[in-house]
Amino acid sequence: MFTEGEFWKEQRRFTLRHLRDVGFGKQAAMEQKVHEELRELMENFEQHMGDGQQTVLYMQNFFNLSFLNILWTLIAGVRYKRSEERRVGKECRSRW
Repeated sequence: MFTEGEFWKEQRRFTLRHLRDVGFGKQAAMEQKVHEELRELMENFEQHMGDGQQTVLYMQNFFNLSFLNILWTLIAGVRYKRSEERRVGKECRSRW
């Protein structure tokens, strides 16, 4: 269905060009984004555990922003800081 002709070729080229711009098909681009988020996540762990005393970390929502950043950076080119986590959560809940 609609998989032939000039219009289809144009749409395919457009889609592939824009997907490549955000790293589609490049293992290194995706891997780099994951490593950046992992590095920031580890820094966040260290901040919470940095005083050397036993600390309880509630992990229920600890990874949400990291997952969101990986996906959203690849899709829209936007990345949120940890300081914006509360605002981002409110926006997501208000839209759904």
